[in-house]
Amino acid sequence: MNPFRSRLAAVIAALVLAACAASSDPAPTWERKLQTEGWKVGAEVGSVANFSFDGFEVLDATHLVIHSSVTRRVLVTAGPGCSELATARRIGYEGSGLSLGRLDRLLVMAPPGMPAHCLVQSLHLLEKAGA
Repeated sequence: MNPFRSRLAAVIAALVLAACAASSDPAPTWERKLQTEGWKVGAEVGSVANFSFDGFEVLDATHLVIHSSVTRRVLVTAGPGCSELATARRIGYEGSGLSLGRLDRLLVMAPPGMPAHCLVQSLHLLEKAGA
């Protein structure tokens, strides 16, 4: 076989293998983060009653996990146009009483300034993986 053809075949094979490897995990990055921490996405809910805000973890520019107690986690998907979420240092919310619901607004404090108002698009309870 011609040396050029054998090199070309090797390069093509390497590119095909790289493409296959890159597409082997279709889960979004935020979902992989949840999986590595032992959580999975549960049922979508319209609101979370008796909501208390014990902490949060930003997953990406549109997803964050709110810690509502030691064992209770809520995945919040913010609407588009909330780029401040990716660098959030503090988060609050504007809602109706002690519940957090769809169409409530997250108040996101990210450097350098004023809070951004991010619409809550959806809420999902998180479940321990394997439970």
